[in-house]
Amino acid sequence: AFLPDGGYLVATRPGELLRISEQGDVSAPLTGSPETFVESQGGYFDIMLDSQFATNDLVYLSFAWGSIEENATRIVKATLGDAGLENVEVLFTVSPTKAGGAHYGGKMVQLADGSIVLSTGDGFEYREAAQDKFSQLGKILRLNTDGSAHIDNPFADGKSGNPFVWSYGHRNVQGLVVDKISNKIYNHEHGPQGGDEINYVEAGNNYGWPATSFGINYSGARITPLTSAEGITPPVTYWTPSIAPSHLLIYQGALFEAWQGSFLVSTLVDQDVKRLTLNDNSVADS
Repeated sequence: AFLPDGGYLVATRPGELLRISEQGDVSAPLTGSPETFVESQGGYFDIMLDSQFATNDLVYLSFAWGSIEENATRIVKATLGDAGLENVEVLFTVSPTKAGGAHYGGKMVQLADGSIVLSTGDGFEYREAAQDKFSQLGKILRLNTDGSAHIDNPFADGKSGNPFVWSYGHRNVQGLVVDKISNKIYNHEHGPQGGDEINYVEAGNNYGWPATSFGINYSGARITPLTSAEGITPPVTYWTPSIAPSHLLIYQGALFEAWQGSFLVSTLVDQDVKRLTLNDNSVADS
C-alpha cells in the first residue's frame, strides 16, 4: 500500500507488516499485527489504505486465520500509528471455514462509495462451493466498512444467495482492480492446469468454475467437458498453459502515455509482467 508520505506498507506471507520509507529504509515488524495461519498458501495476503486515510488513518489487512483443520480468509480494520496497528478489530471472516491451506483469494479493493470488495478462493478441495450462491467460497464479496453486507448486492435479501456475494463461480482470485475511469471491476484468477482468466466482474454473474473451465486437473483428468454454457459469463481472456497470475493493475500514470488503461499482469510461471490492452472487454493486443 502506498502511503501519502511516499513510503509503503508491505504485508509479508509469514505474518509481518513492514513500513518502508521512500528512501528504502525498512522498519522493524509493526506492532499489533494479528496472528495468521501460515501453511501452504496461508499467511498475510493484502494491505489496503482506507479511501479517507488522510483523515482517519484506517487500514485493512486480509490474511488466513485459523488452523489446518478450520481456517478462513479474514479482514481486520485498524488505525495505523507510529509503531504499528492500533484499535485492531475483526471486520469480516469468510464463511464457511475450510480445512487445508490452499485457495484463499484475499485481494481487496475499495469502490467509490467506500464499500470493500474482497476476493475469495474455492478452498481447493471445496470447488463445488464456487457454484453455491449461499457459500462465500469461490466468490467476489462486497461489504461495508462496518462489516455488514452492502444493500445493493444481488442477493442482499438472503433468499437466493448469501447477502455478501457479488459474483460467483471463481476458483482462486488473486488479482482484483477497479478501473477509476469506468468504475468497472476486473479480476484475474488461477485455473488448474490451464485456464487462468481475466474477467469483467458484474453483480450476480456466474463465471463458471468448476462447471466450465479452459484447464484440466493436475492428474491430467478432465474437470468438465465445457468451456462455455448458457448463463455463464465468459472470461475477457484466458491462458493455457497457465501463467499463474499473481497481481493485476490498470496503468493510469503519466510516464507512458501509450499504456493508459492497459492491464499489467505479473506472473509466477513465466516470471514476467504482461501488458494487455482491452477493447470492449476483449483483448486487443498483449
